[in-house]
Formats: sequence, structure tokens, C-alpha cells
Amino acid sequence: MMLRLSAFTIPFVILTRRIMEKLMNKQEVIQAILNWKIVYLFWAVSFIVLFVVQVTTNLTTILKIYWWTLGIATTLVGLYLLCKKQWINSLLYFCLFLFPMIAFKLGMLVKELLIYGQLK
Repeated sequence: MMLRLSAFTIPFVILTRRIMEKLMNKQEVIQAILNWKIVYLFWAVSFIVLFVVQVTTNLTTILKIYWWTLGIATTLVGLYLLCKKQWINSLLYFCLFLFPMIAFKLGMLVKELLIYGQLK
């Protein structure tokens, strides 16, 4: 099991290490967080790593905490960009977590309405 875990986490560690080596300056780190391409890449790699870890181990609470933290952080960055009137960039951040979460919650409400005829 450790061999499978290390086979997937070593490339992730190498990727994040190289990114962080390039981003030693505080201003560059802030610009990287505000760059949607880097955030989307980080989300994709995190999603793959978390899926593999979830299949091989039973760390559901840690994964939920990580996923919600990542989602809340991207939503806050989206709100920051919305305040700066960068509409498209803020929408790109909202598409990662906020919009899918709202769609999921609305879907659950519609399902309850269709099945039970009323909300609980």
C-alpha cells in the first residue's frame, strides 16, 4: 500500500516543490494564487491525488477538511477578485467550488420536492 501511495505522491511533491522554488517572493506567490491557470492545475492534481488516497486508505475526515478548505479558499479569492471588478477571473474561481456546490444543493432540494412533495 505504501508503494502505491508513494508512486502517486512523489510526482505531486516534486511538482509543488518546483513551483514553490520559483515563487519565493511574496508578491510572486500572491500573483500565482491570483493566476487561475495555476489554481486549476493545483485543483486537478489535488483531485487525482485525493481520489487515489481515498481508494487506498480510509481518511475521509481529513479529505473532507482538505477539500472544504481548498474550496473556501478559492471562493474567498473569487470574492476578492469580484471586489476588484475582475468579473471573468472571479467567475473562474467560483466555477471550481461555489457554483457546483450551489447546483448540488439545489438539486437535492428539487429531488426532495419531487419525491416527497414538500421540503422536510
